[in-house]
Amino acid sequence: MDGTSERIVKLEHRVETLEDRLTKSEESRREIYERLNSLERDRAANSVVLGQIKDSIDEVKADVKYIKEKPGRRIDTVIMAALAAVGGALGGYVMSRIFGG
Repeated sequence: MDGTSERIVKLEHRVETLEDRLTKSEESRREIYERLNSLERDRAANSVVLGQIKDSIDEVKADVKYIKEKPGRRIDTVIMAALAAVGGALGGYVMSRIFGG
């Protein structure tokens, strides 16, 4: 019986060891899934932030383009005003010659 008792004790110890390893393995697996879920949430949040950054960059690009074009628009406005003034003066001169004669 001693051989059988020793074998039973060894088997019980081995079962306890395997149960401990299984418990630790389950805990490790649970931690891995928690980390994976956390990473997925972080990735989704980062995706939203990147979308917002892209939108902001697009707005800045549009503003820069407008600002770059604005001096050209001012010059166009000045030229148009000058041409209108010259045209008005010339028209006034011609009209005064025709009707004021």
